[in-house]
Amino acid sequence: MQAVPGRERRLRPYAALLEHGLPRAIPDGDDPAWVVVDGRRKLFSDEVREVLLAGAA
Repeated sequence: MQAVPGRERRLRPYAALLEHGLPRAIPDGDDPAWVVVDGRRKLFSDEVREVLLAGAA
């Protein structure tokens, strides 16, 4: 898969939030388009969801 121009730049703030204590997201068992962050269901773009779910078991 070829990198989308600017993709890393767009996603850098989300990675920085994780590095500074944002709880890791976990997949929502009811709807795979959603994630759960700190007990709250959230909807993000596919790219952001991928970053937030990095390392999720």
